[in-house]
Amino acid sequence: MKVIIGITSDVREPFKNIIENGCKKTFASTDFDNVKTYFYYEGEFKIEGQDVFFPVPDLNAPRVGHMTLGFFKYILENEDFDYLFKSSCSCYVNQKNLYNFLLTQPRQKFACGHILHHHNYSENKDIKFITGSCSILSRDIIQKIYDNRNNWNHNNPEDVELCRLFEGYAELTPHVYRQDIETTEQVNSNIDVLGAPLNFKENYCYRVKGYADLGERKIDVEIMKCLHGKMLLDN
Repeated sequence: MKVIIGITSDVREPFKNIIENGCKKTFASTDFDNVKTYFYYEGEFKIEGQDVFFPVPDLNAPRVGHMTLGFFKYILENEDFDYLFKSSCSCYVNQKNLYNFLLTQPRQKFACGHILHHHNYSENKDIKFITGSCSILSRDIIQKIYDNRNNWNHNNPEDVELCRLFEGYAELTPHVYRQDIETTEQVNSNIDVLGAPLNFKENYCYRVKGYADLGERKIDVEIMKCLHGKMLLDN
């Protein structure tokens, strides 16, 4: 079994700092066996280590969907994988726990994440979707989405469109092992934002958002480093 981690990325600040000094110096500094991490960006196509850049049309509509479809095309053509773990730079990923969790899951028609609802006013119906942070899609779903790429509405949120394009093909499974953290004090106290104990043995995703420092997001890097230190001690 092989897992690809794909992280939607941005060369602008504060995201560049979070990626370079947070993600790449903690969980993405080394890859667990059969897990490979990519950071994918908008730009002229090139590959630089873990970074992959994809050109997008110069449109008024949001461009992240084009970037995601470029990444899907790239991994479908170049990687032999079973699952994609798709996230943003605001998440810390425990690769070992993610891999162990997926060992027990279906290899096809598997879509797992934090489930929300979006109202599609043009069709007057609710669309159930999994949020862009910490979502898991099996390879066949990635192929299904890419095959339906011409039906993508780039005016809609990216995570909504991802799920709309495989609606009826696979059911959504809610996240089991994700926790949200906003401060280093929470990590040091072994609790998440809700006060629940941090589950280092099984959790594979920690959504990191330092809301007290939302402008520069420097605290996000410190939270990731604090989490990483805990992971190293735990293992």
